[in-house]
Amino acid sequence: MQTTRYFLQTGFGESTQSYGGSMEDRMQGYGQGNAAAGPGFLAISAQIVNAYLREGHGSQTLTSYSHRILILAAILYVDDTDMIHSTPSVTATAQELITHMQKATDTWGGLALSPVLASVDTWILHKNNSI
Repeated sequence: MQTTRYFLQTGFGESTQSYGGSMEDRMQGYGQGNAAAGPGFLAISAQIVNAYLREGHGSQTLTSYSHRILILAAILYVDDTDMIHSTPSVTATAQELITHMQKATDTWGGLALSPVLASVDTWILHKNNSI
């Protein structure tokens, strides 16, 4: 798994370029079937969702019966994430909604890459004996 090569395949065909690990530079990850994969996914995902909420994204709804605020940001399952968006105002225009959703999507994309980039930076520092 550490040296697997991955190719992107779309309706236009399969890419000629690939990414993945090599014998000299192995990729790391939990891997399917590893008992630590579930808790590891939960630990990383919880931090990403909390950061996403701190950036002001997600949806807040006041429940009608108990008058409590329900905050939803995303529904995650292994390789699938459904983002929940709403505008800060009920009188927002369609363009404001689109702008708000694009900002939220850009934020999520950056946060989703952050553990990968952090581990890459740590690995580079480690390889260069900087840590």
